[in-house]
Amino acid sequence: MTFPTVQVSQPARNITEQQKASLPDPNPPYKAATHKGNGLRRYYAMLQQRLLKQGKLRTAASGPDMTYSSRDLVRDFDRIALHSEYISSGRQLVSVNAPSVLKRWSDPINAFTVFSASVPPSQRDAARRNVQAMTQQLTKASGHPVRMGTRDNANFFLLFIAEEDRAAYAQAMQAAIPEIDPFTLSTVQAMPRNQLCLAITFPKSKGSPYIGKTLVVIRAENPGLLRQSCIHEEMAQAMGLPNDSFTARPSIFNDDEEFALLTKHDEQLLQILYDRRLKPGMTRQEALPIVNKIVSDLNGR
Repeated sequence: MTFPTVQVSQPARNITEQQKASLPDPNPPYKAATHKGNGLRRYYAMLQQRLLKQGKLRTAASGPDMTYSSRDLVRDFDRIALHSEYISSGRQLVSVNAPSVLKRWSDPINAFTVFSASVPPSQRDAARRNVQAMTQQLTKASGHPVRMGTRDNANFFLLFIAEEDRAAYAQAMQAAIPEIDPFTLSTVQAMPRNQLCLAITFPKSKGSPYIGKTLVVIRAENPGLLRQSCIHEEMAQAMGLPNDSFTARPSIFNDDEEFALLTKHDEQLLQILYDRRLKPGMTRQEALPIVNKIVSDLNGR
C-alpha cells in the first residue's frame, strides 16, 4: 500500500482562460459506478478492515505509547523534509530517497476539491469536510495560511477520481497543469491497485525551492478512514515533507500504516519546517544545526 509524493522539476504556470474553459465540472451530476468500480470498493473496504484488525490505522494524535525524544524528532525531520521520496525524470518515476534541499510554500495555499461523476454525493460531502478540517489543522501546525479556495485561485488541487473516470480526468489534468510530463500523467492514468493516492508538487520556477502548485489524486473507491488518511498524508507531505521513513514514530510518514492521521510528532515536523529560522533552499548541512535549536526550543530546553 503506497502513498507516494512526486516532485516535478518543471515549474507551475498559470493556465489560460481557454484551458480553464476545457476543465471538467468539479462537481458533476452523480453517475452510478460500474461493476469494476464496485469491485474496487469491496477490495479497499476489506483492506481497511484487515488493517484495523491488525491494530493499524490508529487515529490518536498522542498517547502513552507514542513518546519520542528530541533526537528522534531531528532525525525524522532530516529523513522526511530533507530527503526526496520520488522524482519524475520525464521518462520514469524514480525512487531516490536522496538528500534534498528544504522546500516549502511562500504563497497562501488555496485548496480546491474536484470529483469525478461516479463519486457518490455523500462521499463528496465527507471529503470536503475532511479537506476543510485539514486546512485548519495544517494552518495551526505550520503557521502558514492554508484555506479552501475557488476554481480561479486554487493552487492545491485534490482530485477524487473513480476508476472508470480516470482516463478522462487525466486529460483534464494535462489541461489544468500543462507542465505535467507524459510519464507522470501515465502514472496517474495507470495507478496500481496498491496505490491509494498520489501527490505531485511543482516548483514556482525552475530550480526554485518554493512549491508553487500541488495536485493530489485520491482513489474514490477508498472507504472513509483510508480516504481521510490519504487526505492527511498527501496534504501534509505537499507542504514540504516529501519523504517517508521506516524509523519515524509515531508518524503518518511511515509506510507501516500504524497511524492513519497526523500525530503530534507530525505537527511538530510542520512547525519546524515553517519556522522562520529555516530558509527554503538550505542543504542538510545548513539546516540541521538550526533544526536542533528549534527542537530544543520546542521542548523548553
